[in-house]
Amino acid sequence: VANNTFSASEVWGAQLQDGENGTGEIRQLYFYNNTFETADADPPNLFSPAGVGFRFNALDDGGGIQQIVFDSNHFVNNDDAGIQTFTNNGTIDKISFIGNTISDNEDSAFIDLFLLENLEWDASNTVSNNAEDNTPATNATSPGFADNDKPSLLQIVMPLEVVVGETVSFAFLYADDGDPVPAQVLWDLGEGLPLTDLAPGHAFSEAGVYDIALVAWDAQGRAAHDVVTITVDTVPEPSTLVLVALGALSLLPRRRRRAE
Repeated sequence: VANNTFSASEVWGAQLQDGENGTGEIRQLYFYNNTFETADADPPNLFSPAGVGFRFNALDDGGGIQQIVFDSNHFVNNDDAGIQTFTNNGTIDKISFIGNTISDNEDSAFIDLFLLENLEWDASNTVSNNAEDNTPATNATSPGFADNDKPSLLQIVMPLEVVVGETVSFAFLYADDGDPVPAQVLWDLGEGLPLTDLAPGHAFSEAGVYDIALVAWDAQGRAAHDVVTITVDTVPEPSTLVLVALGALSLLPRRRRRAE
């Protein structure tokens, strides 16, 4: 879920809610560069608290919400909290926060915050100017996933300039505890549906600048992400100036050699 703006929602900007009675599970979602802003607490609604930027709602003790990554998102200017971690017998576990901004919310940065056993809270997160600038790092028993490191390397390999209709081959460099390939990948090429092939090929139909995004998960559900920009040009046509110049040269009189 990338590059979206969730603005002026009347309850919560967005919510992850698992099923009930042992039937639901949410796992392996990657949120990148989204904005959750100005969620509104004023309109009448059936739920409280309203005006939260993002909400976890874990109801299912048989499944739960796990392996969720928030990377470079913004939770700002909401009428209540930036993020709510609510659970009713459900599980919220293996959550990563990397390079996010949680600021200027009318309530705390987090509400209903509880002990998160497996938490990645990166130093690049910014929490400021909320009613309370609390963070899950103060409640966590560990700053990361002690039993499984995330992939240490994910780097897209591809040409940076191509032409319309040219098939582009996409590949990547990857390293994770000695594993040669990830368990799952998801490519977003900026055109068409996302792809799950390890090394897809694609021919762009229109000229433009595209962000190529890749998420890779290891066998235990830890994720890494990379984005590279590619420029797609139209097929260059022969230069008119060159053709005119060649034509003009052909009309010039040829000089005769003078006999010595």
